[in-house]
Amino acid sequence: MRQRLVRRLRYLWTFELLNAVVIFPALILALWQSFQIGGFTVYTTAVVCGLLLAGAACWHRMYWDVIQGTRTLARLGPLFRVLNFLFGALVLSIPVVLLLWMDAIHPDDRLVGTGMGVLALLEYLNYFHVQLSYDNRADVRYLLRHRRLKRGIIARTFGW
Repeated sequence: MRQRLVRRLRYLWTFELLNAVVIFPALILALWQSFQIGGFTVYTTAVVCGLLLAGAACWHRMYWDVIQGTRTLARLGPLFRVLNFLFGALVLSIPVVLLLWMDAIHPDDRLVGTGMGVLALLEYLNYFHVQLSYDNRADVRYLLRHRRLKRGIIARTFGW
Protein backbone atom coordinates (compact mmCIF):
# COMPACT_ATOMS: atom_id res chain seq x y z
CA MET A 1 0.00 0.00 0.00
CA ARG A 2 2.76 2.44 0.97
CA GLN A 3 4.75 1.56 -2.14
CA ARG A 4 1.71 2.27 -4.32
CA LEU A 5 1.31 5.67 -2.63
CA VAL A 6 4.99 6.44 -3.22
CA ARG A 7 4.67 5.54 -6.91
CA ARG A 8 1.53 7.66 -7.31
CA LEU A 9 3.05 10.69 -5.60
CA ARG A 10 6.25 10.38 -7.67
CA TYR A 11 4.14 10.18 -10.84
CA LEU A 12 2.08 13.21 -9.83
CA TRP A 13 4.94 15.54 -8.96
CA THR A 14 7.12 14.57 -11.91
CA PHE A 15 4.26 14.85 -14.39
CA GLU A 16 3.21 18.28 -13.09
CA LEU A 17 6.82 19.45 -13.23
CA LEU A 18 7.25 18.08 -16.76
CA ASN A 19 4.09 19.86 -17.89
CA ALA A 20 5.17 23.17 -16.34
CA VAL A 21 8.77 23.16 -17.53
CA VAL A 22 8.65 21.30 -20.86
CA ILE A 23 5.20 20.54 -22.29
CA PHE A 24 3.42 23.91 -22.04
CA PRO A 25 6.44 26.04 -23.03
CA ALA A 26 7.04 23.70 -25.99
CA LEU A 27 3.37 23.93 -26.94
CA ILE A 28 3.52 27.71 -26.96
CA LEU A 29 6.71 27.68 -29.03
CA ALA A 30 5.06 25.32 -31.51
CA LEU A 31 1.93 27.48 -31.69
CA TRP A 32 4.11 30.55 -32.18
CA GLN A 33 5.14 29.11 -35.53
CA SER A 34 1.56 28.89 -36.83
CA PHE A 35 -0.37 31.59 -34.97
CA GLN A 36 0.20 35.21 -34.15
CA ILE A 37 0.33 34.86 -30.42
CA GLY A 38 1.85 37.36 -28.07
CA GLY A 39 1.86 38.72 -24.56
CA PHE A 40 -1.63 37.59 -23.56
CA THR A 41 -0.90 33.95 -24.35
CA VAL A 42 2.50 34.15 -22.70
CA TYR A 43 0.88 35.65 -19.58
CA THR A 44 -1.85 33.03 -19.31
CA THR A 45 0.63 30.23 -19.99
CA ALA A 46 2.90 31.59 -17.27
CA VAL A 47 -0.03 31.48 -14.84
CA VAL A 48 -0.77 27.86 -15.80
CA CYS A 49 2.90 26.90 -15.45
CA GLY A 50 3.11 28.64 -12.08
CA LEU A 51 0.09 26.71 -10.86
CA LEU A 52 1.60 23.46 -12.11
CA LEU A 53 4.85 24.26 -10.31
CA ALA A 54 2.95 24.94 -7.07
CA GLY A 55 1.15 21.62 -7.51
CA ALA A 56 4.42 19.83 -8.25
CA ALA A 57 5.95 21.34 -5.11
CA CYS A 58 3.01 20.15 -3.00
CA TRP A 59 3.09 16.63 -4.47
CA HIS A 60 6.88 16.49 -4.13
CA ARG A 61 6.75 17.50 -0.47
CA MET A 62 4.06 14.85 0.15
CA TYR A 63 6.25 12.31 -1.64
CA TRP A 64 9.29 13.31 0.41
CA ASP A 65 7.33 13.13 3.67
CA VAL A 66 6.13 9.61 2.85
CA ILE A 67 9.64 8.50 1.89
CA GLN A 68 11.31 10.07 4.94
CA GLY A 69 8.46 9.50 7.41
CA THR A 70 8.33 13.23 8.22
CA ARG A 71 5.62 15.90 8.27
CA THR A 72 7.39 18.89 6.72
CA LEU A 73 4.53 19.78 4.38
CA ALA A 74 2.50 21.08 7.33
CA ARG A 75 5.08 23.85 7.86
CA LEU A 76 4.44 25.15 4.34
CA GLY A 77 0.83 26.11 5.07
CA PRO A 78 1.50 29.88 5.20
CA LEU A 79 3.36 29.74 1.88
CA PHE A 80 0.50 27.93 0.17
CA ARG A 81 -2.01 30.38 1.67
CA VAL A 82 -0.05 33.21 -0.01
CA LEU A 83 0.06 31.20 -3.25
CA ASN A 84 -3.71 30.72 -3.04
CA PHE A 85 -4.20 34.49 -2.83
CA LEU A 86 -1.58 35.22 -5.50
CA PHE A 87 -2.86 32.70 -8.05
CA GLY A 88 -6.46 33.69 -7.32
CA ALA A 89 -5.59 37.27 -8.19
CA LEU A 90 -3.66 36.23 -11.30
CA VAL A 91 -6.50 34.04 -12.57
CA LEU A 92 -9.05 36.80 -11.91
CA SER A 93 -6.86 39.28 -13.77
CA ILE A 94 -6.97 37.24 -16.99
CA PRO A 95 -10.47 38.34 -18.10
CA VAL A 96 -9.71 41.88 -16.95
CA VAL A 97 -6.60 42.01 -19.15
CA LEU A 98 -8.57 40.53 -22.04
CA LEU A 99 -11.39 43.05 -21.72
CA LEU A 100 -9.14 46.08 -21.24
CA TRP A 101 -6.90 45.33 -24.21
CA MET A 102 -9.32 43.43 -26.42
CA ASP A 103 -8.61 45.60 -29.47
CA ALA A 104 -4.83 45.44 -29.03
CA ILE A 105 -4.70 41.64 -28.75
CA HIS A 106 -4.54 39.76 -32.04
CA PRO A 107 -7.46 37.30 -32.53
CA ASP A 108 -5.06 34.31 -32.52
CA ASP A 109 -3.57 35.54 -29.26
CA ARG A 110 -7.07 36.01 -27.83
CA LEU A 111 -8.09 32.48 -28.79
CA VAL A 112 -5.01 30.67 -27.51
CA GLY A 113 -4.70 32.93 -24.46
CA THR A 114 -8.33 32.43 -23.52
CA GLY A 115 -7.89 28.67 -23.78
CA MET A 116 -4.88 28.85 -21.50
CA GLY A 117 -6.83 31.16 -19.19
CA VAL A 118 -9.60 28.58 -18.87
CA LEU A 119 -6.96 25.96 -18.13
CA ALA A 120 -5.46 28.27 -15.47
CA LEU A 121 -8.89 28.65 -13.85
CA LEU A 122 -9.41 24.88 -13.84
CA GLU A 123 -5.96 24.22 -12.36
CA TYR A 124 -6.50 26.87 -9.69
CA LEU A 125 -9.86 25.39 -8.71
CA ASN A 126 -8.45 21.85 -8.81
CA TYR A 127 -5.64 22.66 -6.37
CA PHE A 128 -7.06 25.30 -4.09
CA HIS A 129 -10.82 24.69 -4.01
CA VAL A 130 -12.43 21.52 -5.42
CA GLN A 131 -10.82 18.47 -6.95
CA LEU A 132 -11.72 18.29 -10.62
CA SER A 133 -9.48 15.38 -11.59
CA TYR A 134 -10.76 11.90 -10.73
CA ASP A 135 -8.26 9.55 -12.28
CA ASN A 136 -8.23 6.47 -10.06
CA ARG A 137 -10.76 4.01 -8.69
CA ALA A 138 -10.74 5.36 -5.16
CA ASP A 139 -11.59 8.87 -6.38
CA VAL A 140 -14.37 7.59 -8.63
CA ARG A 141 -15.78 5.47 -5.78
CA TYR A 142 -15.76 8.53 -3.52
CA LEU A 143 -17.55 10.57 -6.17
CA LEU A 144 -20.22 7.90 -6.71
CA ARG A 145 -20.71 7.28 -3.00
CA HIS A 146 -20.85 10.89 -1.79
CA ARG A 147 -22.19 12.53 -4.98
CA ARG A 148 -20.07 15.61 -4.46
CA LEU A 149 -16.61 16.81 -5.37
CA LYS A 150 -13.70 16.50 -2.96
CA ARG A 151 -11.90 19.57 -1.75
CA GLY A 152 -8.75 20.43 -3.72
CA ILE A 153 -5.57 18.72 -2.58
CA ILE A 154 -3.93 21.87 -1.23
CA ALA A 155 -7.10 23.02 0.54
CA ARG A 156 -7.56 19.52 1.97
CA THR A 157 -3.93 19.23 3.06
CA PHE A 158 -3.96 22.47 5.02
CA GLY A 159 -7.55 22.25 6.28
CA TRP A 160 -8.91 25.38 4.59
